[in-house]
Amino acid sequence: MNYDFSSEDAVFGGLMALLGGAFILVMIIALAAVVVILVAAVKIYKKAGKAGWEAIVPYYNSWVLCEIAGMKWYFFLGLFAVQIFSILGLKILIPIAGLVQIAASFCVNYNLAKKFGKDPVGYGIGISLLPIVFYPILAFGSATYQDVKVSSYGPIPEETIEGTTPKTETEKPKKETSKKGKFCKNCGAEVTDSKFCPNCGTEIH
Repeated sequence: MNYDFSSEDAVFGGLMALLGGAFILVMIIALAAVVVILVAAVKIYKKAGKAGWEAIVPYYNSWVLCEIAGMKWYFFLGLFAVQIFSILGLKILIPIAGLVQIAASFCVNYNLAKKFGKDPVGYGIGISLLPIVFYPILAFGSATYQDVKVSSYGPIPEETIEGTTPKTETEKPKKETSKKGKFCKNCGAEVTDSKFCPNCGTEIH
């Protein structure tokens, strides 16, 4: 019984060519997405008063992003929690590091959206999950950077973390007690607590 190996080779070759073409297409799309995100990031950094090159330097751009968003410095470490845990050899804690990284990313993007006058929750989630969509919206849309007050912990109020909740009690203004002066009924002179008028000597009742 003879097998036609040539036909099998042709099918295999065609399949490999198809996979190779699909891989190249995916790589082109991924590269295009990276370029779009970088261009949008440069625009966003410039809107926030930073230099454009600061948006494209690895790691440093994340540090500057935390500054733009008004975050505490250790949120920068949170953005690379998985890498840090891997370097430290704590691979067993990688799932926890992943959660830390997601939380840190959302907090930073929460404040970033708020600084640009956008809904912090919706845009915070959007930027974290779909930067290819939400970064260009912030960069090329009408949104402008605003120097608004934000919590350095993102959606969590600073008072909750630092325990510095301001007291709601307001100090009551001191009542100014104005002493009504006494006047002599005889001569009209102002008198003190003495029993007699110092001017005419009339007894004060």
